[in-house]
Amino acid sequence: MSNKISVIDSSALLAIIYDEGENKEVQKHFDHSYMSVINATECLIVLNRNGMPMDVAQNLLESIISKFIPTEYNDILLIAEIKNSNVDIELSLGDCTCIALGNKLGLQIVTADKVWLKVKCKSNIRCIR
Repeated sequence: MSNKISVIDSSALLAIIYDEGENKEVQKHFDHSYMSVINATECLIVLNRNGMPMDVAQNLLESIISKFIPTEYNDILLIAEIKNSNVDIELSLGDCTCIALGNKLGLQIVTADKVWLKVKCKSNIRCIR
């Protein structure tokens, strides 16, 4: 078990839930994990769209993620800066919110999106693919 806290992106969580071949080493990032409520919402949408009842999906997320962090008004500047500094990379609002949360908290960010390795900002990004 790892004692390091990580911020988890929805892509990483969904990859683990759908068992997309990530090795067991990756699961250590989920032992102590934070997720933005925006990314949690993305996960609920995808899981429900793929047939999982909303309450089951919510319980699943709560069993994996240690803490859900709301986005605050003061976060908007950092989120917007990340988006505007990376116009050459297709980053969604959820992507930028996750990266901003990791930066704000000074934590490692875990994603399954390889393109995040090109993000221009101070980030400790770990791609599981």
